[in-house]
Amino acid sequence: MLFVNTSLTPASASYLLVTRRRFCVQITAIFLAAVYWVSMCPPAAAEPLPDTRSVGGNSCQLTSRSPSFPETTHTHLVWSLDLIQLREVSDVSLSPDGRLVVFQLHRALVGSNSLCTRWYAIRIDGRSRPKDLTGAGNPPWDEIGQWQSSKPTWSKDNDSFLHLKYENGHYQLWRTFVAAPRSVPIFRRNRDVRSFCWGPDQHSAVVEVGPVDTERTTAFRKLVREGVVYDYSFNESIAPLETEQDLGPQLPSASTYFVVDSNGRPIRNANKEDVDYLKNHLSTPYQQQKASPDGTVIASIEDIPGPSGDRFNSFAIFVRKNGSDPRQVTSTFRTITQLWWTSSSKEVVFVAGNNGESGIFKVDIEEPKTQVIRGPKGEETFYQCTADSKTTHLACTLETPDSPAEAAVISMHGGRLQVLTDANPEYNRLIRSAAKKYEWTNRYGDSAFGYLFLPVNYVKGTRYPLIITTYRAWGFMRGGVGDEYPVQVLAANGFAVFVWERTRNYEPATGHSQEFESTLKDWQSPVASLQQITESLDNAGIIDNSKIGITGLSWGAGLALYAISHVHLFSAASVSNPGVTDPMFYYIGGTVWREQFARWGLPGLPTGPSADKWRKWSTALNSDQITAPLLIQASNMEYFASLQLVTTLKMMNKPVELIIYPGESHIKKEPVHKLELYTRNVDWFRFWFQDHEDPDPAKAEQYVRWRELRRLQEKNKAGAKPN
Repeated sequence: MLFVNTSLTPASASYLLVTRRRFCVQITAIFLAAVYWVSMCPPAAAEPLPDTRSVGGNSCQLTSRSPSFPETTHTHLVWSLDLIQLREVSDVSLSPDGRLVVFQLHRALVGSNSLCTRWYAIRIDGRSRPKDLTGAGNPPWDEIGQWQSSKPTWSKDNDSFLHLKYENGHYQLWRTFVAAPRSVPIFRRNRDVRSFCWGPDQHSAVVEVGPVDTERTTAFRKLVREGVVYDYSFNESIAPLETEQDLGPQLPSASTYFVVDSNGRPIRNANKEDVDYLKNHLSTPYQQQKASPDGTVIASIEDIPGPSGDRFNSFAIFVRKNGSDPRQVTSTFRTITQLWWTSSSKEVVFVAGNNGESGIFKVDIEEPKTQVIRGPKGEETFYQCTADSKTTHLACTLETPDSPAEAAVISMHGGRLQVLTDANPEYNRLIRSAAKKYEWTNRYGDSAFGYLFLPVNYVKGTRYPLIITTYRAWGFMRGGVGDEYPVQVLAANGFAVFVWERTRNYEPATGHSQEFESTLKDWQSPVASLQQITESLDNAGIIDNSKIGITGLSWGAGLALYAISHVHLFSAASVSNPGVTDPMFYYIGGTVWREQFARWGLPGLPTGPSADKWRKWSTALNSDQITAPLLIQASNMEYFASLQLVTTLKMMNKPVELIIYPGESHIKKEPVHKLELYTRNVDWFRFWFQDHEDPDPAKAEQYVRWRELRRLQEKNKAGAKPN
């Protein structure tokens, strides 16, 4: 990682520390092993404990207890490693006969800086233990660091399922058998599988694949040799132009279609009928529309634009029959994620939710009348659900604010919930803070909600520093979007933590633009919500309003940066990437972003007719208003876009530190980096709000830098003019 200190004295302003990853991992592993043995001793009292770096639990095995936490181990407060090495359940899929569920389990392993992945199967009656089927391959990250679905797709005879497997740099198609576990490759060549489905005879699969490696590599080498024509097709802010992925738009990308035997033997090139069949039967966990079993009606999830043309605020189910206009058959929900038809072709089952909770519903398309099958209740959130062939049960990933993901089954008759797994029994024994939900309406008339986690050793009447994470407040609240701000670890170290979610989006509908004032509301309204909830917590005597910190990634980072430069509410901030509100982003964001700025009411150059609007919006152009020390922990693909802000703050002698993580993208994924992010964020807020410095000798230089930032902060306060 790269540590860039932008606020040191002139003699040391060029300070740059580069730690080679291999050396870092070796030293970390030695230290982890040493601390593991120390961690076996019972912890003292209820003091917040330092982060352990145990190497234990290096497997994806589902057991009643983790190898790293023997039964005799005392419970303790949540440490960073407890969160990072949680077993994560995903890709839950129910067999057509409704008897078996398969799911994928993956787990980050800090000691080896790797992830393990495995497939399991379990009966829905819960009378058997999960059956270990096979390894699931390498982590399937997408280009921005998100975990991708392996799209498990059952055969009609319930004996096996097709799924993607990322291995040797490619997405391959495999078939895994359940009764006698084994896996066989269906399509494993030097090209990526993009989509697939079982053929109509269930003895073959239709597969869409990308170009072969040699074709792309030849084109890439030609660009490297001749130079790259800058055609605005790539995002300059995140494209170092060093790999084939960076130059994707300029490389061959056409798909080819094949029909292959379900045992992996090639049959032939696909014809038009095969391709059409694939497009109508794609294996995807989030299908936005489906035809009824009798083929006469199409049901779809549709966005309902608001009065001012804004989108992503409410959704409903629509149906259309025989080419007729779509007809809305449900009320609106904040989210609708999935839908299925019942066997009668008269009812649609769907997963929908509002304000952090989701439930399962059914609508009769002729009435139409919506029936609640389950919830919303207890802040349950259901993800990636699948149905059996008759839609009598759904199998889903289930999360709550306090509980990581589990595999669960819900009956469509009465809504009975059966949780099938206990993926993290050790975590349930740890000392944690419980979530309390808040809902309110701000001065713009927009609703908001979030969850408060009090310090673990909370004493009524004592005021605590507050840390805010900026979206999402759905499901398990681990570390905010991107998972860099460990909620329970902060609570264990004496912080109140508020996990906040916005419920209004001022984004214009596709193909439309909006006045700049509406764009500003997309930032002003959320800030107003944060002002209101912090005032409420202050009036309740819970928080110290002079010690409020804000964090964020992606849109949340942009909001945090806008907030610290436009209101004087926050006393420290940490963000995971640059925002998009600075003029520099206009020049490096590519055509897509320049078109987006125009839709936001910012046409033309930032120095042209829109200059006054940029002045109102930009963080960098309002740097003189920033009083909060700022930590930016960005990937090497995104840090460049933060340099206008960082350089401006540096020239103003304001406390800012930029840390760059090589090999990462929008969302950072390497376990060793995740541990560094967790630890440094906790250290940052403890330093500014608790005057605490970790005595770990490995962090000595970190605190040398931060003490210099504190001296700048104190100097700025002493010379500050009333605002």
